Amino acid sequence: MQRGIKLISALLIIVSFTFISYSSTAQNSIRQIVAYDDFDGGSGDFGIAGGSGWTNKVWNFNGQIYYSGDLSHQGPGKASILVLGPDASIDRCTMLKGFTGANLTFWYAAFGMDEGDQFEVQIDDDGINKGDGFKTAAVFSEGAPEGDPWRFANIDISSFDMSDELVIKIVNTVDNGNWIANFVDEVKIEADVYDPYVKVLEAENAELTGCETFVDPNAHGGKAVMNFGTNVGDNIVFTVPYHGTRLVLRYTGAFSGTVSIYKKRGDNWINKGDIKIFESSKANKDPGGQWTRYYEQSVHNILILPGDKIKLQIDEEDVEAVNIDAIQVLPFPISVKSKFTPRFGKVLNVIGQTKEHMPAHQQNLQTCPGGSSTFTNIADLAQGENKLDGLYEESQSSGVYDFGTKHGIYWIEEWTRSAQVIGLYLVDEVSDNDVEPLKKIASGQWDHYLDELGEYILLADRPVYLKIGYEFDGKWKVTWNAYDPDDYIAAFRYIVNYYRAKSIPVASVWQYAAYDWGQSAGNNPFTRWYPGTEYVDWFAVSYFHAAMNTHEPFLRFARQERKPVMIAEATPQGYDLTNLTWAHPYTTTTPDPESVTSQQIWDQWYSQYFEYIKVNFDIVKCATIIADNWSDFSAWNPENGNGYWGDARIYNNPDISTWWQNEMSKYYYQHGTSNFKRTFKGWNK
Repeated sequence: MQRGIKLISALLIIVSFTFISYSSTAQNSIRQIVAYDDFDGGSGDFGIAGGSGWTNKVWNFNGQIYYSGDLSHQGPGKASILVLGPDASIDRCTMLKGFTGANLTFWYAAFGMDEGDQFEVQIDDDGINKGDGFKTAAVFSEGAPEGDPWRFANIDISSFDMSDELVIKIVNTVDNGNWIANFVDEVKIEADVYDPYVKVLEAENAELTGCETFVDPNAHGGKAVMNFGTNVGDNIVFTVPYHGTRLVLRYTGAFSGTVSIYKKRGDNWINKGDIKIFESSKANKDPGGQWTRYYEQSVHNILILPGDKIKLQIDEEDVEAVNIDAIQVLPFPISVKSKFTPRFGKVLNVIGQTKEHMPAHQQNLQTCPGGSSTFTNIADLAQGENKLDGLYEESQSSGVYDFGTKHGIYWIEEWTRSAQVIGLYLVDEVSDNDVEPLKKIASGQWDHYLDELGEYILLADRPVYLKIGYEFDGKWKVTWNAYDPDDYIAAFRYIVNYYRAKSIPVASVWQYAAYDWGQSAGNNPFTRWYPGTEYVDWFAVSYFHAAMNTHEPFLRFARQERKPVMIAEATPQGYDLTNLTWAHPYTTTTPDPESVTSQQIWDQWYSQYFEYIKVNFDIVKCATIIADNWSDFSAWNPENGNGYWGDARIYNNPDISTWWQNEMSKYYYQHGTSNFKRTFKGWNK
């Protein structure tokens, strides 16, 4: 939050969920094959489903490798792969994103092994073992038995980082120098694929014609399955709430026919592909009413935008039934691997930002935050300060005018399992351009101040995210930024290069105010302040209303640059969680608040906030909530021209506290951890 006026209007984009989310012991996930290769003809089919799938890298062969139709697990005409000779190996890389509970399986037949010889699977996830070689995940030393030589390997790989590059290597290691040979077939990875938008079909949750529901034990948790297709034209219509590129259907079929996929454009439905269901997948009910065949999966590439309507429709005559268990839209396949990105595709939960209220938030909600949010001000050092404002000592300013006590070292000492987000204020408050911190930083005149901050970051000994000149697009000189774009870029780059040269472990953050008036300082587009992809580790936005009309271009740019996004500041402006009132955020006089219920506050702000995270789950990897009583601090009272901000203390509202805790209990939020090396990419201490 910056000095000066912040008047915010809201354009709330309300997204309607057509189906309910699947929830079981593996919440918001579906078990599916995410990588598979049967070596049929030498061309694998990795990436048939889920996440980003395998990359386009082919198998790499080391040793005499060839395909064989004689010893294939699949039978005549199919192929296996032969790993022949000492130290011969095959390996493959993949990008797996948002998966949990993964298992690697394959069939193998080993020949020629003596005592001490091994057939190993070695795995490296490009993070935990990076630079340390591969981790041996399984060892096979059994020679070929009589009769059927094939054995089945099932390896738990859930401990590996499934959001990063995974290298799987199958290798012969020989101690006695003899040659050994191993056939390999049907390499497969199965995982619980995270997706907040897996929809289990139930009749009351969709536009349906000619449909019935029944409970199938093979459905997710024995939930209802939709049976439709007794007439041509029968259909299911649903609305997709977020960006996606692939539609995944889980179904059984009782006919040979076609189900077409349509996407609505204007008033017209456009065919985007067909599902072919053949007699070989015919499913029938047994006398007990259960279906005799397990579900199959169909994946279709289709560009989907938030709000798109999708229709599944029977387009052939003489059909019997199609039984759909779940519909899944796979997120836009963005791979973000910047510095200190939480592993396993999680979202870092950060709390801010005053010493008056943050301890009570943790104590009452019984959650150790994944990070704390605080602020400091290099410009003030030029005015004779001895230490960085708001970090080593308690401060009432540090770039957030009169908004409670900032004390960064307090959070370092008290919250030993939390990362830290620091807002670095670069605007001089004393005069218009007499100090010019941006020019002094970029020219090297203030290196000693950067050293002060660098020493603090080293002392923190944890991931630190530095918001350099946060809310760079603020409009008004001098009270709210108005950074000259060229000076801002030069200072941002200088700070990044300075800390890199000194090996200071910090992630650079480029924070956009993202307010919905459509303009910024000098009417420049936000890209005018962009320091460049090599200098920015994280993008960031301020979120006080669901002003997605201004956020969307910025989020598209983040996807283009393949950068993770931090919600750097968020609070339910206008709502008083303690007194259950609401006043318009534009209010600049004594407010006349309206009464609201806790449910209304949750529905009107918190649900929208969490929806924003889910809709942009592919890139939003950190979310910061300011959970303070704004009314405690005089500058943020409406009479001072800053609008009405209210009371955002979650712990003062029992209902919202419960709902908040339920949301935070979902496994895709990252809370406090002492194992930073395991939790954050690029943290190697």
